[in-house]
Amino acid sequence: MKPYIFLNFLFFAFMLTMGTAYAQQQDSLKQKQIKFYSRVLTVGQETATQVASIMDTYKEGVKKVVADATLTEDARRAKIDELIDEKNKKFELLLTPAQQAKIIPTTERKKNKPGK
Repeated sequence: MKPYIFLNFLFFAFMLTMGTAYAQQQDSLKQKQIKFYSRVLTVGQETATQVASIMDTYKEGVKKVVADATLTEDARRAKIDELIDEKNKKFELLLTPAQQAKIIPTTERKKNKPGK
């Protein structure tokens, strides 16, 4: 009986350690993302954090739309286009046009330009 208790304790301690390591890994990934935006856009930490937040919000929104099985393909495309427009408007308020060009893919740039 004692070996089982000891093994259960070791297993629990191992799982607890792995959970903590995973949380630290997520934090370091977020920091790497912020450093990347700071370096690529040549902006400060605060602006890079805002850019990362905007991108995370956009990605979560897209995940929700893609996971929604009740939407038709056209409705799904329309919702994703709305998310893209919302993300780009936030970037317009935060970044210069040159900085926007660095992080907004050409396929996601303004589709509703005059004359189109």
